[in-house]
Amino acid sequence: MILPVRFWIAIIILLIPYCLSAQLTAPGATSSRPSSYPSAPAVKDSIFIYCNESGTQKGTLNAASQRGNAPYNFSWYQWNSSTKSFSISVKTETGVSNSTINNLDEGGYRVIVSGGFDTTMTCWIVFDKAPVAEAKLRNPMKHCNYVALDGTAAPTVVSFPYYDPGTGNQLSLKNEFTFLWSSQPESSIPYPSLNMDPITFDPPLIDVIYKFEVNTLGCSNFDTIDYKSIHIDADFSVDPMKGEAPLEVTLTDKSTRGYIYEWDFGDDTISNLKDPLPHKYYKPGEYTILLTIESELHCIDSVRSAKIVVEPSALAIPNVFTP
Repeated sequence: MILPVRFWIAIIILLIPYCLSAQLTAPGATSSRPSSYPSAPAVKDSIFIYCNESGTQKGTLNAASQRGNAPYNFSWYQWNSSTKSFSISVKTETGVSNSTINNLDEGGYRVIVSGGFDTTMTCWIVFDKAPVAEAKLRNPMKHCNYVALDGTAAPTVVSFPYYDPGTGNQLSLKNEFTFLWSSQPESSIPYPSLNMDPITFDPPLIDVIYKFEVNTLGCSNFDTIDYKSIHIDADFSVDPMKGEAPLEVTLTDKSTRGYIYEWDFGDDTISNLKDPLPHKYYKPGEYTILLTIESELHCIDSVRSAKIVVEPSALAIPNVFTP
């Protein structure tokens, strides 16, 4: 016999209150990680990480039961490292739907919920500090063909202490950190989150601000480089690219930071003008134009055009000897 769908929906609705559990949160915490108790590997209490960059940061905890109907009773306790137990009474509230404790120092906290649904929740509060984030150029004199960045990143707080409630032994949570290079305006940075000292051979042609951001479990920090570009780029266009002899082509310079120019037209003629006059090809064939530029800082770049096709003239020349 197949039961109707509405029967299963009713069963699920009846079971929801029993599936939901109490919840312990830490408003304002940056992140959290699970505990790892050698005496109870299956127990995973939350370790809440706050950023204490100012030195005055305090923690906040909120407990709420999602099973049954309020009101409940909440009894809060703090870890006592002397007795190796949660024996310091912090606060007791009765007949409420949830409970909050504020202005908390680093350490362990436990709340016992009673009054229709009994449970115990434990957590730890730890404080992080801003990590080390330093950014500089590996080539402070700058190089024409690349930009080499040099980043330094490290957590200020290497690990966070907490305790195994079963044994009272001190444990530690290792701090983690990530980094990311970026630039504004956006430019090429290879593997910006994997390589702390990236080198780009596609350097920016405009001034950019490089940013090196470091994030730990609780805090973030960054450093910047105000980069003044020295890089050059040889570029131009040719019009038309095909036609009958004699073919006259117009060149449009699109280079960046060109100071000295050399145009090699491929027919044994050269120009050193930034904006040369239209060039004329008299003989049929294929030609390419090579542009080489040099900046005031002696950076050099060159680019060659696609093939320019000069076709034989279709103009009919009358034979003067034909009667």
